[in-house]
This record gives sequence, structure tokens and C-alpha cells, in this order.
Amino acid sequence: MGLANLVPGISGGTMLLASGVYTNFVGAIADLTTLKFSRRAISTLLWIGIPAAIAIVLFAKPIKELVETRTWIMFAVFVGLTLGGVPVVLRMVDRKAAGFWSGALMGCAVMVWIAYERYFQLEPGSASESRAGFVLLLVAGALGASAMILPGISGAFLFIILGVYRTILGAIGDMKAAVLGSDSADAPVSIGSVLEVVAPVGIGVVVGMVGVSSLLKWALARHKDTTLGALFGLLIGSILSLWPFQRPVAPGSRFFETYAGDVTSYGIAAGLVVIGFVVTTAIDRFGNRVR
Repeated sequence: MGLANLVPGISGGTMLLASGVYTNFVGAIADLTTLKFSRRAISTLLWIGIPAAIAIVLFAKPIKELVETRTWIMFAVFVGLTLGGVPVVLRMVDRKAAGFWSGALMGCAVMVWIAYERYFQLEPGSASESRAGFVLLLVAGALGASAMILPGISGAFLFIILGVYRTILGAIGDMKAAVLGSDSADAPVSIGSVLEVVAPVGIGVVVGMVGVSSLLKWALARHKDTTLGALFGLLIGSILSLWPFQRPVAPGSRFFETYAGDVTSYGIAAGLVVIGFVVTTAIDRFGNRVR
């Protein structure tokens, strides 16, 4: 989950779903956010959250460099990891009836739209990032938190679509400079201006985590097959945004293009997909043995 959150276009929820601990994680968040404290919920979040945080701290820089310099290699591995979750989800479904397949179509349609926006609509400068309002930042925070739970949806990519990506990351950088101090010759950072961005985003994150986790827990209890179908569609559709042979049109651009690799790179990519699939399958089998 921690490594997935470092890669644009893939969600930590995808890895949770692929490894078979998704429902436990969602249920634990829903219980704690509704003040239902239990040893099981707390231990679930600790055992998932602490390794995720360690992975983010230790691997943020190398993963970022690998994604930027070896994009097709990293994305091929993540495609394999994602595909490894397919049999896990299918095994969770009681009946693969109309409810499951309708949910799968809806989930897949969402990811098709996101992939379309990623490749064809997000031209440089198309999304204005002038001063974002309170409501927009609140919505962005809620959607970003939701994307941490929902498989297949990248929170950073949703920020790009809403046009607040640089605003939010800039505010986080300013807050760090204000707290730790900065030797830069730039004008001093205003705490007030930072809080105008960070506060609504933070409120939105809390609302998103509480709302989505509670909604998913209810949906999995009342409409399990349809909900799993939607999650299955998100999982399968996320592969569209992880096509290995893609690159930004210009450095730092939000507009991506695909390109044709050579025969050797396709063969290596296929091998990496298989490796990723085997890793997820091994994690699932280990989890089944432990359970």
C-alpha cells in the first residue's frame, strides 16, 4: 500500500484488495471513525499503516526516480500486481450474477473516463490553478482520502483533474518551511495563507475517510456482490492508466502519450507482469494459510 501510494495512477486500495485484506481494512476504519474501538480494528490499522508509512519514508525518493527514469519497467510490475488481485476478488463473490456484472461495468466505466482524461484531456495549462476556493479544496481533500480507500483511483491524479495539485503540494511545502525554517531568500511564508489551503483539505480528508469507509462497510454488508463488482471494475480498469509504454509530452506535463516499444522491451514487460502476478498470488496464499 505504501509503495503504491508513491506511484501516480495507482491506488493503495488496489494493493489491499489484491492481497485480500481490503474488507478488514475498510471495516477497521469504519469502526474507529464511529468510535467503535476494538483490539481487532486497532491492530489491523497498525499492522497495515505502520509498514505503509515506513515504505513511504524509505522508498519515496528511489521509487520516484525509478518511475521517472524506468517508467515502463515499474508500470509493468504494477500491472502484474494488480492483475494478481483478480482471482482474489472473484473468490470473494458469492454469486456472479447481474448485480456483480452491472457493478463491474460501472467501476470499469469510471476508470475508462479517468484514463481518457489522463491521455487526451489534461493538456498543459488546461486546468487553472489560480486561487482555489474553500469548497473546492474541501472536495479535493475528501476525494483524495476516498482514493486512498477505493482501488484503482489515484488521489494525486484526482487533484490534477480538479486543478489543485500544485496548490496543495505547494502549501505542504510552505508549511514545512514555516515549521522548520527556510534559508531561502524568498519572502517569508505566511501561516495564514498556508492554513487557507491545508485546513479545508484536512477537513475534507477526515470527511472522506469517515464517509467512504462507513459507506463501503454498509454496502459490503447489504449489497456485497454489486459492491465487489464495482471494486472489480475499478481494479481491472486501473490497468488502462498503467500501460507501461507512456510518457509525458514534456517534463512535468500532465498530458501523456503512448509510444511503441521494441520487441525486447515488450518481452521484458510481459515477464515483469508475470512476476508481479506471482508476487500478489504468493501474498494471497500466505494470507490464506495464516487465516
